[in-house]
Amino acid sequence: LTLERPLAHTHLGEEFAVAHDLTGAPTKVEYRAEVGLLSRNIVVQGDGDSNNCVSTPGTPGKFSCARFGAVLMAHSPGHESAVVRLDGVEFRNVGQGFKLGRYPINFHWIGQVKRSFVANCAVHHSFNRGIGMNGVYGLRVENNVLFHILGHGIFIEDGIEEYNAILGNLVLLTKQQVNGAPSDMNPAGILVTNPKNHVRDNAVADSDGSGILFAIVAKPKEGHSTCWRCLPQVIPALGFKGNSAHGNAQLGFSINGYWPSAVVKFSQSHFWRNLAGGAQVGKVMHCQFDQFTLSDNLGSGFAIGDSTGGKWGDTALQNSLLVQSVDRIAFATRFKNMLNCRPCQQVGTGFALPGSHRFVTSGVVFVNYTAFPAADRPEEWAWLTEHSPSATEHLGDKAFKPWSALAPSGKGGDG
Repeated sequence: LTLERPLAHTHLGEEFAVAHDLTGAPTKVEYRAEVGLLSRNIVVQGDGDSNNCVSTPGTPGKFSCARFGAVLMAHSPGHESAVVRLDGVEFRNVGQGFKLGRYPINFHWIGQVKRSFVANCAVHHSFNRGIGMNGVYGLRVENNVLFHILGHGIFIEDGIEEYNAILGNLVLLTKQQVNGAPSDMNPAGILVTNPKNHVRDNAVADSDGSGILFAIVAKPKEGHSTCWRCLPQVIPALGFKGNSAHGNAQLGFSINGYWPSAVVKFSQSHFWRNLAGGAQVGKVMHCQFDQFTLSDNLGSGFAIGDSTGGKWGDTALQNSLLVQSVDRIAFATRFKNMLNCRPCQQVGTGFALPGSHRFVTSGVVFVNYTAFPAADRPEEWAWLTEHSPSATEHLGDKAFKPWSALAPSGKGGDG
């Protein structure tokens, strides 16, 4: 790929090595971008006025003024009563705005769908979410690319859904949807309401909301899935591993209100350059976060509110790497107006401590959490000199408040 002119903004395309002596913790920070192909030979597309609306930086590409796009809904009550196998299909100008359930691809109240799958497809410029699972279990959603989606990208909707597999998908640019469901104003690339599903090897970037959101419901709706009598908040998760989220307006990963009956692991995932924070955990128990890499987040790398309950060590952050930033000068340049302490605004912290006890950290590496400029880094003092006096009202003439490795979460028992 050859560029005709310089890029307007810095784009990291590197892998950074981090040397340390702790066995088990990650030793690298990956910043190379994901690449997704939107075109397919088989195309399902929306209405004919798609060329009438003008593209803007906030809405790239062509899209429908009426937000009345194509919809594929599978709805046939009874296990395996509908079989849908989508492989290598492009869905564009799809979904119908402001209408509940009118999503581009929607599996609705079928029950068991182990014979169905959505694989290697592209869904882009959707006016109402992306790929929906509602009242189904056993569906495989794998290796799909979603781009420019109004509302949630891939989502498990009601909380009765179990044994579905969300694997290796790329979700980019999920945007706020007004007049939709309230949660679409904080859209997630991947939304999970029942943890008894597989979520592995997915990547989410540039969401108006969070990357991967576990919004576990207290009690799901009744239906003909096996879970209408279950309580998702206490069901052990089937697997969360190898996921990443970056460049999101809120959090990379978030989970709250989860107390599984046995210890579960969330592992080998990377959350970086998210504005509100890397990973935020509210009220949880029996959750172990293992081999997480959290880097360059404006808020805390990892924050937890309440871990009361269970044995010591049942809830833990372990074998993980927290990096304030791989380039401290670049971080300071991006957020220099937030680095002063008048009034204090803590940014770029490592681990926000819980408001309760019984949470354990083990084998966690902290990198670059020192005051800026550091006494032994003349290039950082040179940066401060270069940005004065115009930046003096923000930066002062001495080191900023330290980018602390540890800080109070401020959430206490509220999660």
